[in-house]
Amino acid sequence: MSKFLTEPLLICELLLLIATVLVVRQPLPERARRFARAALAIVITFVALSVPVIAELLERSLHVPDDPIVAPDYIVVLGSGLEIGSNPNLDFLTADSTTRVLAGADLWKQNRAARVIVTGMRTSDERPHTLLSDLMAETAICHGVPPSMIIREPYARTTREHPTALLRIPGVTPASRIALVTSYSHMRRSLHEFHKYFPHIACHSVWQRPSRTSSWMRYMPDIEALSRSTDTVHEWLGIVYYRLTSRV
Repeated sequence: MSKFLTEPLLICELLLLIATVLVVRQPLPERARRFARAALAIVITFVALSVPVIAELLERSLHVPDDPIVAPDYIVVLGSGLEIGSNPNLDFLTADSTTRVLAGADLWKQNRAARVIVTGMRTSDERPHTLLSDLMAETAICHGVPPSMIIREPYARTTREHPTALLRIPGVTPASRIALVTSYSHMRRSLHEFHKYFPHIACHSVWQRPSRTSSWMRYMPDIEALSRSTDTVHEWLGIVYYRLTSRV
């Protein structure tokens, strides 16, 4: 409880909200009052995006129902990113990448005839472009997927490039049955891109952040909820951008 009440985000938001309300209530020229009201609206929006229950509602706007998995030919795990350590032995996958790989490994155990494709490239002057797919493959192997059942695709840099990169892999065709594994919030944008090339796709969304168990804390701002809301807004902006540029 004490740790929550001293959270910097909560303190800053409360102080910012109080200060903005006080400014709005001051006798100001009309132009300054309009500016103060706009600032108040921005602060209230910022606070709202930091509330877990709001973050959950925003995430649900991206919901894509999972399809039943019927003997997929390939389990495709989309890479999200990695962190560069002080030396190559300390490089590691982000939480999103790790949970996607773990979900892909678990799905393979239910469909052992399928091949697992780990796809994604991390551009860095310090490391080889294969590092992301290599770390994903190593994680999958550690969780029970045989190396012979893993295909590494180290060239796709964006969500739009993933399906086209897959088609360059020997054996993968538009008729292939794909089980697509990615984060819950990322699935809608990914599915739209994959459907351009693969008609037979089953979604397997990964939910990284469970809801809080304490009901009252779901209505109090925290940094994790702000991060989740930010991810959702990023995804919707990405969806709009992809749709517009596809038409162009």
